[in-house]
Amino acid sequence: MIAGLDTNILVYVLDPLCPENQHCASILDQLSQEFFIALNPTTVHEAYTVLVYARKWERDETRRRLTALLKDPYVKFYNQTREATVLGLHLANRYAIRGRDALILSNLLVNKADMIYTHDEEVKKLGEVTWRDRSLVIRDPLASSSG
Repeated sequence: MIAGLDTNILVYVLDPLCPENQHCASILDQLSQEFFIALNPTTVHEAYTVLVYARKWERDETRRRLTALLKDPYVKFYNQTREATVLGLHLANRYAIRGRDALILSNLLVNKADMIYTHDEEVKKLGEVTWRDRSLVIRDPLASSSG
């Protein structure tokens, strides 16, 4: 199973002072050969921005924590590609979602992730996005029905 993390969930996982952390921190505890998380440049750099400028983390500590996470053997890192970018435009148009959200979703679809954890209302309302023979299930780990 490969679960992508949206930026908000990545922040909640990393910041113990976020009230949402209690619902999301266990995601990292699940990492194994059967359960990977997936990140991409958009989510990593958005998380850096939120942690440093909104959550007031020290820049060096933020860089260290994100870099350590990227080195974890159960964390997949998907680069942005032309295919993912073009698909992102398609998803933005088809589902009427913001560009960065579409890019995060398309990156996961292209790389065959199974699901994404997000707390973004606009993304959550989609429930699932599809492309060709692939689908990406959208789950909110803060919702009681998510597992």
